[in-house]
Amino acid sequence: LNEIIVDFDELLAEPRFSSIEKIKTVGASYMAASGLNPTHRGKEDEHDHICALVDFAIAMKQCLEELNKHSFNNFQLRVGISSGALVGGVIGARKPVYDIWGNTVNEASRMDSTGAMGRIQIPKETAMMLTARGYQLEYRGLVPVKGKGEMETYYVVGRSVSTQGQFTRTPSQHASLAAVVYGMVQARRRQNTVKRTNTQRQMKLDSSP
Repeated sequence: LNEIIVDFDELLAEPRFSSIEKIKTVGASYMAASGLNPTHRGKEDEHDHICALVDFAIAMKQCLEELNKHSFNNFQLRVGISSGALVGGVIGARKPVYDIWGNTVNEASRMDSTGAMGRIQIPKETAMMLTARGYQLEYRGLVPVKGKGEMETYYVVGRSVSTQGQFTRTPSQHASLAAVVYGMVQARRRQNTVKRTNTQRQMKLDSSP
């Protein structure tokens, strides 16, 4: 699990993910957010950070696939992403920590928990933003979500190669919305050719792999 977390952290060090902040890890869950840094606002399109977050989730999946090739485990990532307003701040006196709260955070968590392993699930509002930016989506349908009722959701399939980099950036004149990715990693031990029964190990990761 530590190796996976370290790999995810190293991904965030790449320049293309400079707008993304790691918030925390809880067990096997990995939570990150973008659009929180005011120094990025006005320098890029208001939805660029959402695209960066989706690209990060895709990179996380590819990272796990590479790790699976060299291990005896079959790690899978389940990801939930949402966009919108949220509140962030430092809490605590003896051990202060930075955290984020709000409907967007809860929605990202619900997109994760109601999603499928190996998939990236997003709500309709986020899907509309991504469609305009050339992402290929798969309509899932109405999904029962705790505290929300039924929500229309989509799975991110990928980004059309022909559309990458063709969008003109229009500086935003107002504060951009934040986006949150919430994922969980589940590890399933592969069946051994000798005498081993299939065992399952579950890990929770704030970013559902």
